[in-house]
Order: sequence, then structure tokens, then C-alpha cells
Amino acid sequence: MQALSWDHSLPPSYPVLIELERENHWIASVVGWSDAKGVGTTRDEAIQMLRQYLMGKQSRGELIALRVDSSQQELHPWMEFALMWASDPQFDEFVAEMQAQRELDDRCEGIV
Repeated sequence: MQALSWDHSLPPSYPVLIELERENHWIASVVGWSDAKGVGTTRDEAIQMLRQYLMGKQSRGELIALRVDSSQQELHPWMEFALMWASDPQFDEFVAEMQAQRELDDRCEGIV
């Protein structure tokens, strides 16, 4: 994984949901962050409270964006066997026989 460079000259932006829960009770929350909320008696007050919360978070930590390079992920341990039978001329016959056996097992289930 590598961290992307962050342009600190631009302020970060967040998707925010603003809800009027009930009269004089507004909630502004960052989508995807369950603890990032601002509550107020007006819409603007709720947004300001959320802004203060986020500024506090940023003052205690660092906001970065991560890119996951999928080409560097480890392969599943069985991937080396994935196409092992691809060129076998009897493979389709083998699969059909397995399917027939499974269907027979399903019909016999509960008879014993």
C-alpha cells in the first residue's frame, strides 16, 4: 500500500447528510463515519458543530488517502490450481459424473 500525496493547500471535503430530526433539532453527519456528527437547534449550528468536530480530529491526527495496488496483493493459495484441468479432454465428463453423483446423493438424503 502506498499513501497518496495530500495537497494541504486545499481543505478536505466530506459528504455530509443534514437532517431535521424534529423541530429545532438538526443533525449534520459525515456519511460513513458513525461518530462524526454535529447537533444544533438550526441547520447552520449543526454544520458548525460538525465542522468543529472535524477540525478537532484533524488537529490530533493526519488525514491521508490510501491507494491499494491490487497487483501487489498475495494470490489465494489455491490459485495455482485454478486452470490445472483446463486442457484435460476428460474434464467435462468428470464434472458431469460428479454432478450426477451429487444429484443421486440429494435424492437419497434422509432415506438412511
